Amino acid sequence: MNFTITRQNLHSGLAAVSASIPSKTTLPVLSNILFEAKEDSVWMSGTDLDVAVRVNVPADVKETGSLTAPGKKLQEITRELPDQPVEVTTQGDQIELRCGRTHFKFNGLPADEFPTLAEIGFDEGWTVAGKDLNALIHHTAFAASTEESRPILNGVLWELREDEMRMVATNGHRLARMGVPASSGEAPSADFIVPPAALQHVQRLFKDADSLQVARNGHPLGF
Repeated sequence: MNFTITRQNLHSGLAAVSASIPSKTTLPVLSNILFEAKEDSVWMSGTDLDVAVRVNVPADVKETGSLTAPGKKLQEITRELPDQPVEVTTQGDQIELRCGRTHFKFNGLPADEFPTLAEIGFDEGWTVAGKDLNALIHHTAFAASTEESRPILNGVLWELREDEMRMVATNGHRLARMGVPASSGEAPSADFIVPPAALQHVQRLFKDADSLQVARNGHPLGF
């Protein structure tokens, strides 16, 4: 794998994906980010097995390939790099970064050790404004329970209807409920219980001005 990417694109991609990396894990590969260089862009992926984040960033790809590399360490280093193009190369399970006079080398793990992420098609799904979805999360997720003794209340009930989305959360003492208009196209009505942590990722990754597509593939829910 060999590609050149701007420091800004590399840093923004790593920042988006790194938040999905668990702070503690018994699987070393979950501490890594999967890099997949394809044609004129690079896919970066991270997961804690509950939430997965994938970001596609433009790059000048000279040689396609894939490898996983330490996510947090890469993010810390990229934050301090000069504002110059970064050349990323791999040799075996090692990944190298060159930026100006700076040179780093890391040990990675093979891409086939990285968990397979669920494939979700967005041909059928729901469309909602980022402003509306962020408002839903902001006004309901806070009411979800944090007590392990009542796990069903630890999530937010998300109701998707033909022309409306609703979220409901409660901890048994307080209850929050809100609905916004939405367009479902041909998608059927559905109900989900979504962890607040997953909704926090949505708030972080998508802005008010964005138009979001939401789709499902069985239990996995995709944005």
